[in-house]
Amino acid sequence: GVLYAGNVVSVNIRQTNETVTRVGYLDGLPYNGTTAIAVDAAGTSLWVGTVRGAAHWDMQAGRWSYYYQARYLPGQAAVVSIATLGAYTAIPTDRGAAWS
Repeated sequence: GVLYAGNVVSVNIRQTNETVTRVGYLDGLPYNGTTAIAVDAAGTSLWVGTVRGAAHWDMQAGRWSYYYQARYLPGQAAVVSIATLGAYTAIPTDRGAAWS
């Protein structure tokens, strides 16, 4: 399968053919400092927790969205866990969970 690994500057994606793609700030990742990664079952939606919110990459459209502050997340601490189930995503924070 595909392996996703994050670090302080990027998310690295190793494909089944052993090629590695590094996705970072210059590629559209809104904020560095990866703390959590979740991929939907279809492998088309990547969620990245960061030290300052969460980022969502629609891999089919090639578009990033960034979620931070009370408008999107109830807590402002680092996002350390993200879960996907079907069309739903849960992002627990220090002040409750956000769902999409």
